[in-house]
Amino acid sequence: MPEANRVGVELRDLLARLPEKYLEPLLLQNLVGMSCEEIGAVMGLTAGATMTRLTRARLALHALM
Repeated sequence: MPEANRVGVELRDLLARLPEKYLEPLLLQNLVGMSCEEIGAVMGLTAGATMTRLTRARLALHALM
């Protein structure tokens, strides 16, 4: 399997292990390009709560690696 495909599969598997409450804001910020305020509006959160979830999502991904 080429390296890029292997990395993509590993990333997909890591993301699948994240709780939805962390995955959704992470994807909205990094794939869609939404701001914390925009994500909060979509998810019914404050910008601060959104930032907290993004931080926890990154920490969870790091722990899974």
